[in-house]
Amino acid sequence: MSHVAAVKTKVTDLEALKAACAELGFVFNANKKSYRWWGRWEDDSPIPEHLFTPAEAARIKAMSREERRKFMGAFLATCDHSISIPGADYEIALRTMEDGSYSLGFDWYQQEALLAAIGGPSAPKLVQGYAKQKLLSDAARYGHLLESEQRLEDGTIKVRLLASEY
Repeated sequence: MSHVAAVKTKVTDLEALKAACAELGFVFNANKKSYRWWGRWEDDSPIPEHLFTPAEAARIKAMSREERRKFMGAFLATCDHSISIPGADYEIALRTMEDGSYSLGFDWYQQEALLAAIGGPSAPKLVQGYAKQKLLSDAARYGHLLESEQRLEDGTIKVRLLASEY
């Protein structure tokens, strides 16, 4: 089975993502060009369209099943960086997009440890950790400091910043 989840978050700051990984106990593997996943595209789930331009996605959908399996298997086998999660068999792949941002994708089929660690197929724990680290990084550029951080019952993170004086 190959069930590749597409995390619909635009990662623009690798340092913030690395910090989020460290905070969550994940390992960021810089410049790792492959990652652990099922290893072949079975064409039994939708293609992760966010990884392609609309024209590319249409071209891939128009391929025969065998052509699509071959193309997607080769495409999904590569990445620019990866994230390892202790206790999980598979990894998360990061791929550079045309605009210089990074996409996140992973094979979630029978990957309970991975899904538990990231909060499910849309990776809300990883996305939230990245958003927090990106906020702190951007705030620091303006001299603002973290005053407090509180995790609410629903999992939301409440951050309070101290503004610098200009």
